[in-house]
Amino acid sequence: MSDPATPHLDPCVDFSVPLEAVLCEGELHRRPVRPPDYENENRALVALAKALVDSTQDVLQVLTENILHITQSDSSGISLVTRDDGGRRIYWPAIAGAWNPHTGSGSPRECGPCGVALEQNRVLLFHRFERRYTLFRAVMPAAEECLVVPFYVDGRAVGTMWAITHSDRRKFDSEDERVMQALGQFAAVAYQTRNLINGLSVQIAAREEAESALRRSASGVEQRARSIIESALDAAVAMNSEGAITEWNRQAEQIFGWPREEALGKSLAQTIIPVQFRAAHEQGRRRFFETGVGQVLNRRIEMTAMHRSGREFPVELSVTPVKVGESWSFHAFVRDISERKHAEGALRASEQNLALIINTIPILVWSASPDGFADYLSQHYLDYSGLSADQALGWAWTIAVHPDDRGGLTAYWRSILSAGTGGEYEARLRRFDGVYRWFLIRARPLRDEQGSIVKWYGTNTDIEDRKVAEEALRGSEGSLRESEESLLVMFNAIPALVCTLNAAWEVQQVNQQLLDYFGIPLESLKNWAFIGVVHPDDLEDVVARCRHSVEAGTSYDIEHRCRRNDGVFRWFHVRGRPLRNAEGRIIRWYVVLIDVEDRKRAEETLRKSEHDLRRLTETIPAMVWSARPDGEIDYCNNRFLHYTGFSPEEVTGEGWRKTIHPEDAARVYPIWMSSVRAGTPYRVEVRTLHAADGTYRWCMVTALPLMDQQGQVVKWYGTIVDMQDWKRDQEELRTMQAELAHVTRLMTMGEITASIAHEVNQPLAAAVASGDSCVAWLANTPPNVDKARAAADRVVQAVTQASSVVQRIRTMVKKAPVVRSRLEINEVIVEAVSLIQSEVASKRIALQTDLAENMRMVDGDRVQITQVILNLAMNGIEAMSQLDSPARRLMIRSTAADHKELRVAIADNGPGLDPDITGHLFNPFFTTKREGIGMGLSISKSIIEAHGGRLWATPNEPRGAVFHFALPTTPDK
Repeated sequence: MSDPATPHLDPCVDFSVPLEAVLCEGELHRRPVRPPDYENENRALVALAKALVDSTQDVLQVLTENILHITQSDSSGISLVTRDDGGRRIYWPAIAGAWNPHTGSGSPRECGPCGVALEQNRVLLFHRFERRYTLFRAVMPAAEECLVVPFYVDGRAVGTMWAITHSDRRKFDSEDERVMQALGQFAAVAYQTRNLINGLSVQIAAREEAESALRRSASGVEQRARSIIESALDAAVAMNSEGAITEWNRQAEQIFGWPREEALGKSLAQTIIPVQFRAAHEQGRRRFFETGVGQVLNRRIEMTAMHRSGREFPVELSVTPVKVGESWSFHAFVRDISERKHAEGALRASEQNLALIINTIPILVWSASPDGFADYLSQHYLDYSGLSADQALGWAWTIAVHPDDRGGLTAYWRSILSAGTGGEYEARLRRFDGVYRWFLIRARPLRDEQGSIVKWYGTNTDIEDRKVAEEALRGSEGSLRESEESLLVMFNAIPALVCTLNAAWEVQQVNQQLLDYFGIPLESLKNWAFIGVVHPDDLEDVVARCRHSVEAGTSYDIEHRCRRNDGVFRWFHVRGRPLRNAEGRIIRWYVVLIDVEDRKRAEETLRKSEHDLRRLTETIPAMVWSARPDGEIDYCNNRFLHYTGFSPEEVTGEGWRKTIHPEDAARVYPIWMSSVRAGTPYRVEVRTLHAADGTYRWCMVTALPLMDQQGQVVKWYGTIVDMQDWKRDQEELRTMQAELAHVTRLMTMGEITASIAHEVNQPLAAAVASGDSCVAWLANTPPNVDKARAAADRVVQAVTQASSVVQRIRTMVKKAPVVRSRLEINEVIVEAVSLIQSEVASKRIALQTDLAENMRMVDGDRVQITQVILNLAMNGIEAMSQLDSPARRLMIRSTAADHKELRVAIADNGPGLDPDITGHLFNPFFTTKREGIGMGLSISKSIIEAHGGRLWATPNEPRGAVFHFALPTTPDK
């Protein structure tokens, strides 16, 4: 505090700032309550008692230092009223902490908070009091909060004790008030002692009288110290180095049953320590004198003590060793905790019973924010409805309400929201299997201290059986209501880390999952910023975000690391929402912590994967691109950009359409969007701009979707391959194959020349014979016109047949482009058979056909399919011609394998296939014939595969070979 000589504003009180603006009326008792720290309090009392009897210490300074320590403040001090001017001024004889340089200063009584506390004769809490009391505006650092406690001598207020914080790192509470009031009693003793000692120093002229006065003073000090010990709430016990009791207050008499007169001088171990622990006590005492270390010293522990009657009971104690000269003494404060232990056991039993109720009662439980927005549905609720939390929260839960009940239920819910009263409604809710059951839906509001609704809690109770048999269930309604009320306390059953905080962001309540995760009690969590539960690298940002949300009143949203009970830090997504009262003032915060450690790791893996993929796509010799799930291009590698001559900005989005031929762009865009919507692979051939020569070149574009675990597309990846040269080579290959096929057909036709001649000569001979008959009938007298006309008709029929044969042969031998049409396979087989009839007859081969009925059509080139059948049939004929057996048989069979495919088999009973050469049958230029060139089977295989089919060979039974080919069928029109 400032020196009285320091210049200050006059007057020293700024009356434009009312006292209420700096006085926090009632705030101490609105803040969260901390449990008493009797260990620190008792340690402070011991230190003060020693200071009283130690003439070398300033007892008031010791008192201020203890206030500083116990209240965790930044500055503390003692203010005394001056006596020489009638108490018009206040001075500060002792100050500890940041304001210590101002020790000895003073101010007019009305110019500071101490004068107000003395005037009102009560404990007061101030906030930024320099706004009103201008004298303190020059004092640094400025006071954030100031707690002032008056103390008295003989019923008269003589001064105050005060504690100050210079920042908002902590706020004073009712526990600070209690401790300082307790220390106020000691301040009065210290004040009197100090005055007494000052008086003695004035009268020191007479040595004998001074010594006598000093002895009286010491006796008075000892008596006052004795009164402090006697007024302690705990048993105060002291023993000397031999273990004999040297101090025993009234609380010790009450707790242990030994009067002070009997206890003094007795062995402590024999008096209050049970028999089974005495050896350990004696061993610990000896170890202390040998090593200077005691396991139970200077800390609070729990142990078992013994009453004079022999009854054992639990106690909490703290023991402090004190060395005076060369002698040691031990001072202990002991508290009977029997009642607390009993209460803790009852609390544990109650918590277990509550958890059992919540986990066993089959009722749907939910909660909602004050505006009716459903923010929690129990797992039993979700399991019943078959909905996920995302599908049911908010107002989406109404989807599970029967359509006939939905309107009435929502209207009733809105009405009780408006009225702010609880209510109940009966409606049908859909179960996961689609069955509706009747439920009794109940809602109750939870209000804050101002009466504002901060939460709605509700239960949905299945009353289907009651609806069916109302009378039978009426007796159970009372117990049902009790069960519902007990379920409203469900905070600890929420399956997430959840906590509530007051308006100043101080922790008020946490659920069991949060306690289990951190592994520390609620009282410790209230100081979360100072106990290492937040990662040090994240703490500064977390505190700044908290302060911003509190000051701005905005939602809190951050990701940071929290330490688990085993010391491992995990990432959490932390969200907080404020709850406001009717005036819009924040009264509470709800915060949920969601573990996102696995997501963070997956994201890191994905980032690394994307980095590796990007590096790969820039180095592989191919054009690579990617797209978002909606089909918008978001990346093309440099090879593609160099190929097309466009920049990345020009091709992203839908700009890729500029890189392909306009005719192809209109064609492939619908195909691409169809793949995007269906999530199916994409493959098209397009003409892509080639920047090097300004031409469009044919390219193959392919893409595959990357799916997540739910089957949703998260990315598209594709490639573009220049196939211009390949298409040119393929066209040249097709031309060569057509030429080769034409040569093969000519060779085949050459092999069946005799059969062809027979097919042509037969109808021509018939035509000549019919012509002769016609002439003969016309030569009759009179001419037989009817007979002649019939003969002429036969001539026309025979010539037409010969023409048809010649036309088929011409089609087979001429060079013509491939023409595909819908074919009836059995007709093609019959036409081919007609060309080899004479050939098989001349070689004494029995030709049989077994053609299935109602065969589906195939899409193919008639000439090429006929060529395959002729080639395979002629191979069989030639194979059998080498045998002397008269039983030569060629079988051509057609079958429908299924509705998608038909098959044709050509079987002979020749020498069969050599297993060593079966794998080479369809290779180009492989042949077993002396005059063959080895292209027939290879060309046949190419023709069948070009039609989307397949060709293969198998052994025939008992001998011979079977050549099969299969073709895809076309749908019936």
